[in-house]
Amino acid sequence: MLCASGEGLFEIKCPDSIRHTKPDSENLDHIIFDKEANICNLKSNHSFYAQLQGQMVITQKMVRLFCIYGIWVLFGKDFI
Repeated sequence: MLCASGEGLFEIKCPDSIRHTKPDSENLDHIIFDKEANICNLKSNHSFYAQLQGQMVITQKMVRLFCIYGIWVLFGKDFI
């Protein structure tokens, strides 16, 4: 799911491989977790990163003020 309006981009992934578990650093290998700084980032060499970059090109919005990347699973909902 993608929402691109205004100055931001919102992407939700529903990974089938973890649909019955809670998303965390153990099962989301495409995310870098920095618990000290309380932030996380997509790995720039992962296909999801390239997909988000492509969406910015397609929507002709190369400068986005924010990108919200959400994970939804049947176990519950966590936004990271």
